Amino acid sequence: MEQKSVRLGKRFGYSVASITDAANFTFMNSYILFFLTTVCGVNPAAAGTITAIGTILSSVWSPVVGFLSDRCPSRFGRRRPFLMAAIIPLIFSLFLCFTNVGLSGPLKNVYYCFGVTLFWCAFSTFYSPWLTLAAELTDDYNERTAMRSITYAIAQVGTLLGMAVPPLLVGWIAGLGFSQARSWTITALIIGAIAGASLLVTITSTAGSDRPLKKELPAGPADSSQSSPAPDAQQPAAASGLKELFREYWQVIRLKPMICIMLMSLGHMTAQGIFYSGRAYLFEYHLQLPSAKLSLAVIFSAAAGMILSPLVNQLSKKMDKRAALILLLLLSAALMIVGAAVGGIGSFLDAVLLAFAFAIGNAAFWQLMPVMLYDVCEYDAWKNRRQRRGVIVAVQPLLETICSGLATLMLGIILDLSGFDGESAVQSAGALAGIKASYSIVPAALMIFAAAMTVLYPISRKKYEQIKRELAERH
Repeated sequence: MEQKSVRLGKRFGYSVASITDAANFTFMNSYILFFLTTVCGVNPAAAGTITAIGTILSSVWSPVVGFLSDRCPSRFGRRRPFLMAAIIPLIFSLFLCFTNVGLSGPLKNVYYCFGVTLFWCAFSTFYSPWLTLAAELTDDYNERTAMRSITYAIAQVGTLLGMAVPPLLVGWIAGLGFSQARSWTITALIIGAIAGASLLVTITSTAGSDRPLKKELPAGPADSSQSSPAPDAQQPAAASGLKELFREYWQVIRLKPMICIMLMSLGHMTAQGIFYSGRAYLFEYHLQLPSAKLSLAVIFSAAAGMILSPLVNQLSKKMDKRAALILLLLLSAALMIVGAAVGGIGSFLDAVLLAFAFAIGNAAFWQLMPVMLYDVCEYDAWKNRRQRRGVIVAVQPLLETICSGLATLMLGIILDLSGFDGESAVQSAGALAGIKASYSIVPAALMIFAAAMTVLYPISRKKYEQIKRELAERH
């Protein structure tokens, strides 16, 4: 079977949307809890519950997007219309989430719950189809990993935008005479606008790669089944209803490799959410460093991600993706535990070193896990004789929304139980211990869990090549 090679320009054009992904994801995960507790005066446990409820409510939308994108009849393609549709809701939802409204009690909680729900629905609207588009650009085992390496490296620009820029931008805008609350609102709008522009670049550069449904030709091994026509061809519109949607997802989530990916993602994505959110509290209350230092730490982390990206790619070629991910997750967790025990997180350097240790596992996860998810598409075609890339890839944004809510809920509970007081500039020893744990021991333990789940993942390079050969023979 002939492999599809992706031109370098198209790889970069596709990858620009990773700025939208990383900027929105890290900005929301890093600062929504901080904004609610320190600017809006919401109790930490209540703020964690608000974000958790919002993400759980929005998680219903991600599977629907994946299902619809497999059947979208637009002449502009199946995936790109969803990217376009997400731009305005993303910007508007960020405005809602980072605006200090004049409400109190339950009404304030309902308002922010609505904002968080809208944000994650908008995020899933572009994220799932965008990821699926990469699976359709190539089915080569190594080229998929190489493409993901470029995507991850460019995503570090979004990470800087979502984590390093906000503290500096808020401080600069406040210096112009705006209130702290209004400064956060303006910052959110700026980030949303840049993220929207990045999506437009990807929409334009992938024209021609996202073929309309009525012109879709067999695109690789996942389309080669003759026994059961692909749902793409069976249902040109979303007419199969809820029963068909639930039936397809029930089949997909029962696949062994999908179960492993869901469990490993539950561990690492939750670890990431706690680590990112906990960093803002660590710098503000434990280290008591200015916002410029926090931004500098994020810049170091992003630089580490860019440096690690090609190394992860090369390691995965030599060891296999599964083995490389297990090794790097465990290495990252071990370095974090040792670093916290030895250094005690008592200085800026300690915080940066821990961030670098976390970046090792984080770079490996975000480069290799999505590619492993793409391989499940071929596994599903081989085992179930179905082609449903959109359905399979939509599981990732579903997990991201759930884990984001779980992370803020867990951090909110940790802060509340440790005695954190958002209205006090000086925190108790117990509160500081909780903050330090959220930046070290807690995410490290979750990464160990993720590595353990990766051990069970059944698709090795040898197995994948076997699947492709058998699918080619069916064709």
